[in-house]
Amino acid sequence: PSISLSGSLTRVNYALSKMIFKGVEHHFGHASLQIVVDDLGNTGSGGARTASQTVDVTLLPVDDQPKLYFNGESSKEGMVYEVLGREDVLVLLPPVRVVDVDAVPNKIVTANISLVGMHGSIGSGSSGVAFLAKNSSHISMRGLIKDVNRGLANISYMGSTHFAGIQNLKIEADASVLDLRIVLTAENDPPAVKISGDHVQVYEDTSSVLSGISIVDPDSIMLTLTISATKGNVSLPYSQGISGKISPSNRLEIQGTLDSIDTALRSLEYIGPENYFGADAITIEADDGLANEVVVMPLQILAVNDAPVINPPTAIIETEERRDVVVYQVRGIVFEDVDELYGKNYVVNISSSSGVVHLGAYDKNVRYLTGDGDSDQFLNLEGLLKDINMAFKPLSYRSTSEVGVADVLKVGITDPNGAWALLKIPIEVAALNSVPTISLKAKQWTM
Repeated sequence: PSISLSGSLTRVNYALSKMIFKGVEHHFGHASLQIVVDDLGNTGSGGARTASQTVDVTLLPVDDQPKLYFNGESSKEGMVYEVLGREDVLVLLPPVRVVDVDAVPNKIVTANISLVGMHGSIGSGSSGVAFLAKNSSHISMRGLIKDVNRGLANISYMGSTHFAGIQNLKIEADASVLDLRIVLTAENDPPAVKISGDHVQVYEDTSSVLSGISIVDPDSIMLTLTISATKGNVSLPYSQGISGKISPSNRLEIQGTLDSIDTALRSLEYIGPENYFGADAITIEADDGLANEVVVMPLQILAVNDAPVINPPTAIIETEERRDVVVYQVRGIVFEDVDELYGKNYVVNISSSSGVVHLGAYDKNVRYLTGDGDSDQFLNLEGLLKDINMAFKPLSYRSTSEVGVADVLKVGITDPNGAWALLKIPIEVAALNSVPTISLKAKQWTM
């Protein structure tokens, strides 16, 4: 660089007396300054005359403070550098390093990394440094420049869950300061299906409320929810604020606000197939239009003892007094039990108001507790279900009334666990014209 000036001798000398020499940045050692003067031929003959002189300058070294560099460039005071990231994704900062222009060996520096405002946490790691402080919002390390630089090259930032926006970060190395602005763009978060407990138990043939299910979505208002059962049916008795397929079935598909769906879920009911017990599963899918989550909730249906079933006769029973009529034919099954306890005895009770019953000849594994199966008004017997059914092949009835009156044949059965059933069979008994009877009283006659 050079300076050129002109003026009177007095003015030029005054300017030279105020001249300041400054070496290039960070240079020390030898330098020189050359001064050339031209009188421009002001007086006399012979034209312009010049003179020059070189001045040697020695620049003494000064201890320069370390300087922070960001992404390969020296940081500028007052400048805020921007780093882009995404919501809920770890941000690795571009390389930050400390540069010592004096290259003093074994120079010790202190670096501080601080969050300005709390919207997440920072991290950094390096061996060979002493951490003066290290937590989620502030890290202070001290060590050789090369070791500190390893820590500054591994700075990471993780925003708070679902946070999108601006987080300011300040990095200091002695007197050098670097200001960063981390900008996190919003990402669509998928809805989350929350289920309390990993195994749910319900009872056979019983409608049960499946409590503890909720939906969470931090950035969506409207959702579509699909609930399906592998074997049973589901229903939502409370459906205010939701629409869609909500009639009880093995699959529901509803739409509504997050709050409406969450409220409706508190009334979710399940019932398994009739008389079924064992494993089933409920599949819940929540969809916000951009992302979804599917959760499967296993169910265990506990068995409930079902009462036996008495099949009624296939026709109305009509007879005449003192005549046998078949109530149950040889063919067919009288008693059934969906959860029959094999090897266990059932007890059957039969009674009539004005008649008697007869059982068939089969009596294998059948024990009579009351009566013997032949002309009994009251009859109790026990045995295996299949053997009792065989004993009823056939069951016949005979009225013992002298006049035609309606009768009711009561048939009851109790299973080994105490569940019972009762069937009342009406029997129409027609009156028959009875033969008149003659009765004579003994009497003595006197002749």
